[in-house]
Amino acid sequence: MGSKQEEGIELAHKQDGPTQACENLSRHWTHWDEETLGAQRNDGATASRSNCVGDSPKFKNEKEEVQDNVPVDISEDIVGFTGLANSMFLCIMFELNVKEWSRVFFHITDTSKFGMPPKMSQVIDKCNRFSWIYFLYCCTGIIIYGIINIVDPGSQQEISLSLCLAVGYNIHRACLNSKVFCSVSYVPPSATLTYIIWEAGELIIAKIHHLKQLFESALDNDKLEIRRARLRFCIQYHQDIISTIEELNGAARKVCGQLSFVASIVFSCIGTQMLKEYSIHPMLHLIGYAMAVFLVCQNGQKIRDQTYDIQDAVYKARWYDNITSTTKDSQLIMLRCQKPLCMDAIPFGIFNFSLLLVIIKTSYSYLTLINKTS
Repeated sequence: MGSKQEEGIELAHKQDGPTQACENLSRHWTHWDEETLGAQRNDGATASRSNCVGDSPKFKNEKEEVQDNVPVDISEDIVGFTGLANSMFLCIMFELNVKEWSRVFFHITDTSKFGMPPKMSQVIDKCNRFSWIYFLYCCTGIIIYGIINIVDPGSQQEISLSLCLAVGYNIHRACLNSKVFCSVSYVPPSATLTYIIWEAGELIIAKIHHLKQLFESALDNDKLEIRRARLRFCIQYHQDIISTIEELNGAARKVCGQLSFVASIVFSCIGTQMLKEYSIHPMLHLIGYAMAVFLVCQNGQKIRDQTYDIQDAVYKARWYDNITSTTKDSQLIMLRCQKPLCMDAIPFGIFNFSLLLVIIKTSYSYLTLINKTS
């Protein structure tokens, strides 16, 4: 820098006078400063680009690996996104239909019109015990799941190599924190919603058992007016149970009807994750999700069986010893029970053990397909 300035001064003095030399020297310095600053800016921009993640050696290596068709395991990402999205969907739909659920809870717990079922208190105690066990498992499991994701060295890798390459920088920490936060916030409430459906079904089944007892003893009296009054009471009770189950079915279909096809995707991805890494958090996730699906399917199966078995209680009554009017009423009740009530799934089918078997088979098919293509 100093040599260039001295040469410029000597050249200016030789060619022009002192005043003209100062003017030429000022123009020379200005031109030289502009060139120097432009070069510095270019060097700074080049250095910034070289320091960014896109040009970092690690990013280049990962990009070359993807270009070389190195397989990237995104099964955990699919499980996280699908499972958390489904949990959020459950909570949002429950919040949007909270008034409908309030009506369902009120009708299920209302015993002022038809009396308290004999086994209702026992069923409530059993449901309360199971609810505490289920909720504690969900809370404990999700805490262990979050701790393992943070502490486990294998989980310190990028959430998804393809996602990081698409975004252009390492988003592991932000994704991991968001994943843990969403899991703690949404998974226990969504699991509780599936348990609420099962608990509502158990309370309805207690009412069905009460109705069966009333049907069996409805025609034992010798007076015709009493027999008709009892049978009328049983028919009204039956209609009330049917309307309550239909309300529960409508509310549950909006909240967890999609489990019929979401569960297969989640189960297959969790199975793939379990085959590729030795960790406890896929097992915790699988047990919790399988328990939620089992509760919904068992609830639908028990409601279907119990509503169908009401006709057996009607048949056990002494309808054959009564007059034609009560006999016809009994026959109509048995015909109505030929079409049992069910819990509908989305987009088609009903929740029962047959659907649970289909979910398991579909999950296994997806699992084998993923392992063959990976």
